[in-house]
Amino acid sequence: MIKKLLIYALLVVFLVSCGQKAGEKTALSEITEATITEVLNNPLEFDGKEVRIAGIISHVCKNSGDKMRVTQGDSELSILVKLGTFTGQITPENEGHNVVFEGKLSAALNMSGATGYNAEAEGHVCASTEEAIAKMKEQGIKPEFTVSVELSKFELK
Repeated sequence: MIKKLLIYALLVVFLVSCGQKAGEKTALSEITEATITEVLNNPLEFDGKEVRIAGIISHVCKNSGDKMRVTQGDSELSILVKLGTFTGQITPENEGHNVVFEGKLSAALNMSGATGYNAEAEGHVCASTEEAIAKMKEQGIKPEFTVSVELSKFELK
């Protein structure tokens, strides 16, 4: 009985000394839930943050297989998701499927002009990216930033 009380007391002291309550998330583990529209309208607000976004896979790159585009609901806007180590786990056959994904968002200033897309960096001209840029412009969003998410976790629904 005394051992249990001592262990409990040490646990309480440890938690209090860390200044963190049991079950409280640290800043490093925070994930921001966002919509694609929110991200594209305010890319700098999300830059460098871990985000969780739910949507529909609209395109998987057939050339490299290392990226996909995800749309949301009735919006025609999409976001580029770099598959990284998950390359091959999401394929063109997954287009049209619902997905929830997490990853670090990057909003890089577009230095290649007004298109928001650098074909040289991608290795090829991708029609889905050009279409995504056109949809952004239609909705009044300037593609001043190249926005993408480096995938760290996903679940197909």
